[in-house]
Amino acid sequence: MGYSRKNVTAVYEEFERRRNENKAIRDDRLFEVYSRSPEIKEIDKALSRVGLEIFGATMQGKAGLKERLQDLREKNEALQKRRAELLCDLGYDADYTDLRYDCPLCQDTGYEGAKMCSCLKNALTLKGYESSGISNLLKSQCFENFSLDVYPQECQEVMKHNYKKLHKFADNFE
Repeated sequence: MGYSRKNVTAVYEEFERRRNENKAIRDDRLFEVYSRSPEIKEIDKALSRVGLEIFGATMQGKAGLKERLQDLREKNEALQKRRAELLCDLGYDADYTDLRYDCPLCQDTGYEGAKMCSCLKNALTLKGYESSGISNLLKSQCFENFSLDVYPQECQEVMKHNYKKLHKFADNFE
């Protein structure tokens, strides 16, 4: 399906706005938590260093690598556990400072790897409906308010048959 450049640009801008908004919420929550618990801030700093420590452990050679990585894994898990405990002690959920996404599949990028995510396809389709002017019709036209009365008597049986087939198709559409 082709999408107009204007609609694609508008949808991409909306996705970017949404990502930035979600990041700002996460940042505000981190600031709030850090102001209440400097220990959580220190734990986050330590967690962010684990990646460098893993790199350093691999650079020390193969001998003992498995043990060094296991030690780092245990350290990482202990830090995460302590962080979750502290958050809960403060009355927060353990995932309170996690970045939340409107679409966990693509993390609000619109793409799962190189494949367009269904949320982006839906957003582009809805934007196309909106720009074409049929979005208002889609809101008011549905199976629930379908009426055979608008058709001449001689066409009603055919339309009733079409209605049933289309309703069945829509019910089974993925």
